[in-house]
Amino acid sequence: MQPALRRATSADAAALARIGAETFVETFGASYPPEDLAAFLARTYSEDAARRALADPGQAAWLVEVDGRAVGHALAGACALPHPDVRAGDGELKRLY
Repeated sequence: MQPALRRATSADAAALARIGAETFVETFGASYPPEDLAAFLARTYSEDAARRALADPGQAAWLVEVDGRAVGHALAGACALPHPDVRAGDGELKRLY
């Protein structure tokens, strides 16, 4: 089936958390002591963290679904990069998983 892209809603918090945690662990998990990794995942990729991101009017998230299952996501928000050309109102793609 063809992948579908749609805007994420608060009902998608669990899917965002799952995709974020799985992707981070697969990519960077071996670089961290287990207790540090667990603390980071709980802080950054929990369902509560996903709900906060989805509730923030300055951020937006999208889900990629295949056969109704979320397989990827993107998160965008205000640019937080420490660069001299960044101006108020600039955006940043924060995650593409």
